[in-house]
Amino acid sequence: MQAKGIAQYEWYSGPFVHLQSGVEMRISPDFLPSITVLLRVGYAGKYIFAEAWFEYFQSINSGVDQTVMAGNGSSWQKIGASVYVPIFPAFGISLGTAHIIKGSNIGLSSRYSLAAVYRFLGRK
Repeated sequence: MQAKGIAQYEWYSGPFVHLQSGVEMRISPDFLPSITVLLRVGYAGKYIFAEAWFEYFQSINSGVDQTVMAGNGSSWQKIGASVYVPIFPAFGISLGTAHIIKGSNIGLSSRYSLAAVYRFLGRK
């Protein structure tokens, strides 16, 4: 279950800022509340979409989790970025990356993505 607030501001020239924060609650098998914050900045234009972001996650419960359902004492800070470039009106390519740069009870890791994107275009 999640309760989050979102604020986003977009300039007409393409840049945007997005802030999302709130509480996440896992209820099975244990009650595990956590606080999350996500800050994204980017540019959305006709020929490119690019964003960079920072995510903060903090479990409210302390301790070391030794169960299958992880969560107790977990915290992390993650950075990432993605770029989308249209090749045709309904088709484009996306590249992305994310890195956990700091954390506890979580492995430091990185991910990379390459995707083909098909956009379902509605009637104009």
